[in-house]
Amino acid sequence: MAISLGTIIIALVGGVLLYVGHNYVQDWLRERKFVQTHGCKKPVVLKNSLPFGLERYFLLVDSVDREVLPEFNRDLHKTVGNTYEVSMLGMTTIQTTEPRNVQAILATQFKEFGLGPTRYGSFHPLLGDGIFTLDGKGWEMSRTLLRPQFSREQISHLKSLEDHIQLLFKCIPTDGSVVDIQELFFRLSLDTATEFLFGESVNSLSQGTESKIGISEATDASTGKKGFAQAFNEAQTHLMGRVRLRSLYWAHNPQEFKDVNIICKDFVDHFVHKALANNAQQATEKSQSDSPEKQRYVFLEALGKESRDPILLRDQCMNILLAGRDTTASLLSWTFNLLGRHPEITQKLRQAILADFGEEDSSTILTFEQLKSSVYLRYVINEGKWTLISC
Repeated sequence: MAISLGTIIIALVGGVLLYVGHNYVQDWLRERKFVQTHGCKKPVVLKNSLPFGLERYFLLVDSVDREVLPEFNRDLHKTVGNTYEVSMLGMTTIQTTEPRNVQAILATQFKEFGLGPTRYGSFHPLLGDGIFTLDGKGWEMSRTLLRPQFSREQISHLKSLEDHIQLLFKCIPTDGSVVDIQELFFRLSLDTATEFLFGESVNSLSQGTESKIGISEATDASTGKKGFAQAFNEAQTHLMGRVRLRSLYWAHNPQEFKDVNIICKDFVDHFVHKALANNAQQATEKSQSDSPEKQRYVFLEALGKESRDPILLRDQCMNILLAGRDTTASLLSWTFNLLGRHPEITQKLRQAILADFGEEDSSTILTFEQLKSSVYLRYVINEGKWTLISC
């Protein structure tokens, strides 16, 4: 039996309207319950001039494409206020910069808030079930599993950073030409994060010096297959495309996204299986010796002693890798941007570093305690952090 085009269109429109209506009712019920429980006032509502808030959605997409999203949000808050409600693509969002609201969400009433199903659905193809996708018991399990691995004893060993820092220096031209330092910082944070997590680095900074040292991680020379660093970047770009669609995230799922997800997961799976095998070997050697040599700390191997579930280990590592890479690189980039604007602060910082650590050729590998004791250095980093957040 043939189905007419008109019937198909009506069915599609009806389905969209039903979906949007369902979301609206769910949002209204949740908001009503929250207001009754906490006695909240209704926030300022941004009125839409087009159906489904399409004009606001296109403004949002444009700000992301032009890489001015923080400025876009800041200007909107300056105009509307610290807290406002907006509806786009059938989903209502309350956006806030009010300090008391942020404190409630992140601290005093933390258990009453969650990431929600949209966050989980958007990120799950790459991140799976991890600390940045789960709520409730799942989040608590992830936190319990991960927290011991970030004790100061584990993160304070800085020797492994030295080789990556030296490679970073090689990527920076000395002839005064322009370089995208943010790109280099993203590579640096990826290299150091993968070494901490897996015991081996992807050495993505080598791409910047391949003419000198003949190494490139961009593609596999024999197969043309994308390397992990490139695939991970592309996967995150697709994740942001899904996030921008909000509750319609499922509509963005191209083959390219599926392909880079496979590359990323295969990469991490390799180290998961290697860590589990190493743990089994170490357990055997320990049973045969009363004084085994102390092994170099590897995050994944330590995590593998708590669980031998390869999918769980892969997902947790992917979540930590995402967080460790982007936050560090963003803070470094912004801080250097500020230093470039304020040469007097740069000179003062240089003098403080020389006073605290000495000249490069007379210094040894720095320790966590030495870095922490450098007061002015900490002040500069904290200033960069808080100005970045306030943007």
